[in-house]
Amino acid sequence: MALFSGISRLSRGEILALTDAFSATLSDGLNTDDLNTLGNLIVSIGSIMLTFAALTDGNKQSTD
Repeated sequence: MALFSGISRLSRGEILALTDAFSATLSDGLNTDDLNTLGNLIVSIGSIMLTFAALTDGNKQSTD
């Protein structure tokens, strides 16, 4: 996806600052229940993305 193609070029500090600003912006004004729901949603999305990455990498290695 073109939107995220530049992320791999960011330094660890830049990624940390970006995620900190993103999470602060998303959580602004939310109550505890909303924060828990949003946090669980983000974690679930991340887990599924990691699973897709592992499967993609595994499939690529099995065809080599």
